[in-house]
Amino acid sequence: SVLLFGAPRASPREERLNSVDFPAGLWRAPRFAPGPVEREEAQAIEEVNLMWDGFLENLEAGGPEAAWKGFLDFRNGAGTWENYPDKTRENFLSRTEGHVANIYANKSNPTTMAELATIAVPTLAIRSERPTHFDLRMVELVAEAIPGCEFITLPDTEHMCPLTHPDLVAEAIEGHISKFG
Repeated sequence: SVLLFGAPRASPREERLNSVDFPAGLWRAPRFAPGPVEREEAQAIEEVNLMWDGFLENLEAGGPEAAWKGFLDFRNGAGTWENYPDKTRENFLSRTEGHVANIYANKSNPTTMAELATIAVPTLAIRSERPTHFDLRMVELVAEAIPGCEFITLPDTEHMCPLTHPDLVAEAIEGHISKFG
């Protein structure tokens, strides 16, 4: 299996990697209770919950554009939404309904660390070199929890590396798959 943080729902180079799929609800934020939680982990979990709640609140109060503006500016810095071209903003707006469904699925069905520990297939966790704070810690935690998980960092990439560097991501996935098949 392959874990991509910030991944689009379809794989890069879909024609070559058509067995790799990222269905809705694939990634769910790990739940760390019961047991002690380190401050950094608790902060990452709190950030994602604030981000999800903020999206839903902004959607209710100001509509899809306000929701995406708040979400993307939170994730990528102030001004992100305004700096995107119209086509990119339209793409996000068209995904509003699916994003809301994913938020509710993630909030109602978090993955436990114990569940991650049961993954028994070769797994690749991919992280960008400059992820957001949340993604930085979450991919490390997930990779640590999955037995034998291969963990890689893609150089010179940021949060949306599957969109900005699809060939680099595809190469990593192809390399992982080729080891086992």
